[in-house]
Amino acid sequence: MATATVHRRHEQNVPTLSGLRRFFDQCRKTFDLLGTLVHANHRSERAAFPAFETLLFQSVRAESANRNLGYELFHWRTSDDVEVDLVAYGERGFHAFEVKRTHVFREADLKGLKVFIDDYPQARGHLFYGGARSYDFGSIQVMPLTDGLVALPHILSG
Repeated sequence: MATATVHRRHEQNVPTLSGLRRFFDQCRKTFDLLGTLVHANHRSERAAFPAFETLLFQSVRAESANRNLGYELFHWRTSDDVEVDLVAYGERGFHAFEVKRTHVFREADLKGLKVFIDDYPQARGHLFYGGARSYDFGSIQVMPLTDGLVALPHILSG
């Protein structure tokens, strides 16, 4: 009589704390690498920017899925081409995210988030950028991209 081994596949997919730390460490390394490329070659700055948006999108999507938060993800743009890179909407919250490749934050960078918050006052705005300082502007939080990625579990959990 043959013996069978039962594998519990669903347990293999449960993220561990060390696995999440490795994921965010890899995100930080990716951001540092992209930042190095931007500084090394000004022309690569435009090429690197979509990678920042993709990194944010994938991180929000992963956090929502791993923690069963149920967020739906959208892009938002007005008829005047004012936009927000990513909107996360669900039972746990309503968040608008903007990513800026600059290392220097300017208040003008908040334009899309301010218009969005005016239209949806129940939403929280988050601007992640390449600098090192954090700021608060009412319901809009500005922070370095790496800090923002690490804070995503807290931000999305409500």
